[in-house]
Amino acid sequence: MKYSASLDKLAKIITVVVSLLFASAIILCVSLYLTDRDISLLIAPILLSLIYLFVLFFKPAGYRISDRTVFINRIVGEKKILFSSIEHISTIRKKEVKGTIRTFGVGGLFGYFGEFSNSKFGRMTWYVTHMDRLILITTTDKRHFIISPDKQDEFIRNFTEINRWD
Repeated sequence: MKYSASLDKLAKIITVVVSLLFASAIILCVSLYLTDRDISLLIAPILLSLIYLFVLFFKPAGYRISDRTVFINRIVGEKKILFSSIEHISTIRKKEVKGTIRTFGVGGLFGYFGEFSNSKFGRMTWYVTHMDRLILITTTDKRHFIISPDKQDEFIRNFTEINRWD
């Protein structure tokens, strides 16, 4: 079963604004390079392009439940969480992650993903695109993953039904 992952309003705004800023900076640096021929003017556009592509390739593109595994789809590689390693799965509210600190991740460009931490859950790995559709997956080794499929309730229901036939 596949589940889409659409961006919330804030992530859409951040993605558009950052994309325009990156594009403007790249265009400016390249145009300056074309007039000055100073090779150092190409460092910033190359770095900005690499950062942008890295974020694009690792953004959560959707989710899937198959073969007793939860898959987090990304352009580059899938993240797999085996049912056998899942201790608990539940919906959580946006306010439960209020005050979360991004320790190594992305905070709005194509979503919210990477490593985060707060006082309630401790360290968490996020694969989120919409802050109003959060699902917390806690594994047997006490890792916390947060995902945000568009059909949050259907995802939980299908996981529970498949897991029941253990």
